[in-house]
Amino acid sequence: MDQGLAVVLGAVVALSGSSLIPWLREALASKSLERRARNTRMREAVIDLLAANAAQGAAMTLDDDDAFSVAYTDRSRAAARVLLEVEAAERSAVAELIDVASVGVEDTGPRVRAFQSVLSAWAGGDLAAAELVSTYRQQVEVNVQRAAGR
Repeated sequence: MDQGLAVVLGAVVALSGSSLIPWLREALASKSLERRARNTRMREAVIDLLAANAAQGAAMTLDDDDAFSVAYTDRSRAAARVLLEVEAAERSAVAELIDVASVGVEDTGPRVRAFQSVLSAWAGGDLAAAELVSTYRQQVEVNVQRAAGR
């Protein structure tokens, strides 16, 4: 190796050590921080969705139209936040669960409890998105049978 090439090679090594590596470290740290922030936003949105869903169920049970209207709006906002934060690959399954789990006139309590159980399991990483709707339906049935004393 001649002296000119050695100088160039030394400069490249020095540049990568002083500029490239810190830049790469900072980029990786930034991605990690963004991932944590997204997880925090998702967790907060899920909590808000569960709370609004329970409030909507209570308003439905008590036949309180004003409270139902407020809870419906809160649930819609929280659902939108969840859908904005969820990974694209899981978005349609989560959207389907949110739609299917809307509080109805019948089986309100069992539906609210099933939604809480299933969405919490998914958010905690214990349930795959592809299993959300089927697990929700099974859980509603279990909750209905428990309520009937079977």
